[in-house]
Amino acid sequence: MNRRNKLTNPWPAGHIGADVVRVLEDEFGAVKPTRRQALKQAGAAAALSFAVARPVFGAQYSVGVGRGSDAYSVTNRAIDACGEWGALVLSGKVVVIKPNLVGKALPSTGITTDFEAVRAVVDRVLAAGAIFVVIIESGANGANFAECGYSFFNTYDPQGRVRLLDLGAIPTSPVSLNGWIYRQIYSKPHVLNRTFVYINMAKLKTHAEVLATLAVKNNFALPAIDRYISSPAGGRFGMHDRGVQQAVVDNYMLRVPDFHIVDGIYAMEGEGPWAGTRVTFNTILAGRNGLAVDRVCLAAMGFPQNSVRYLNYLSALGLGPASLSDIGVLGDTLVPRNFVRPAKLPTDLEPPRVVNPSFSPGSGQSASIQARFNETCDRTITIQRLSDDPHTKETIRTLIARSRRDAGVDLVSWDGRDDGGVLVSPGRYAVHSKGERPDSATRATDATSWVTVA
Repeated sequence: MNRRNKLTNPWPAGHIGADVVRVLEDEFGAVKPTRRQALKQAGAAAALSFAVARPVFGAQYSVGVGRGSDAYSVTNRAIDACGEWGALVLSGKVVVIKPNLVGKALPSTGITTDFEAVRAVVDRVLAAGAIFVVIIESGANGANFAECGYSFFNTYDPQGRVRLLDLGAIPTSPVSLNGWIYRQIYSKPHVLNRTFVYINMAKLKTHAEVLATLAVKNNFALPAIDRYISSPAGGRFGMHDRGVQQAVVDNYMLRVPDFHIVDGIYAMEGEGPWAGTRVTFNTILAGRNGLAVDRVCLAAMGFPQNSVRYLNYLSALGLGPASLSDIGVLGDTLVPRNFVRPAKLPTDLEPPRVVNPSFSPGSGQSASIQARFNETCDRTITIQRLSDDPHTKETIRTLIARSRRDAGVDLVSWDGRDDGGVLVSPGRYAVHSKGERPDSATRATDATSWVTVA
């Protein structure tokens, strides 16, 4: 039987051994290059590198800019301009590429990543000696490869080293992490293998809940959909219920990509990431640090650097720059445009601050909680018991019932009792705040912090 035809369930449960690369070769028929092929590939890789990055005095991060209408050539210009591609070790490696195929739409709509940009990266990594390239995506109704124009990749490489992979077809298991709101996330650890080179290829778009969806947020597609659905619309809205800004942080840390590319040949403004207006922007940005790439994207879109909370949170964790002053922007001249913001973003609030996060109610102690809401809204503050398996929540104490309040800080305390006045069992509990606008269809804003009852 032809091994390359076994695509219905490429990684059956229990079949993944320690040598993941060998398994990929066995399942997909990937062929290691001969010495002559390797030399030829090295020469092709050198030919692709046609731009030299200019050093930027004092810059800690570099972002390359490519301008033009041809996604293939513009992608190459952006990659070469950043000067960081050469740091990737690609020879003999499995390369995982994650585009943004969030809707059944061609790239020209501004919704999905341009397949020509992805093709440019595929050509580069194969020329550099990668033994296998897996283009991954997932969705409530499948990966949308055909509808987004990606089907040609199934037969793109004569040696069978390039394949499309719907993450819904492979096993799901918990991945542990020291996250902000998650200790584990159900995902696809086989494709998040740290020995693989992970290239993130996002789309430049506005977002109706977090203002912008760029490189960092593209990792939001990694969790298993069926574990986190809480809406008839499908998707991972259960994660939004804990706090979408914080969930973006945890999903990014689940597997930080090795390289980032944001496709803005056709971008989107307004009610993104699906229902906005297409913008012909003719720009692609690239670099090794996702926050640096996203901050240059914000500048290109005319948005303030502090306007996307999840980027600020990641900067505070030391995972990237907090401002443009630490970033060298190289290559073609960036031509900013003032993108139209979503008509009404959700309520702006900050995660609750627990002053004494571990306390003993049996000794008469209590937890002090400060919750800042940056605008007038209907707000709620509760204590919840959360579970990751299954992904559930249970409200055990309401500290502030839904009520309209002006912008400011709510100060409340919790004595370790439930709504019936009974002391809760020792353990870890969530302090959950919610801000809502009653006069619109905008989703509520949620945020979560933690408190431990001793």
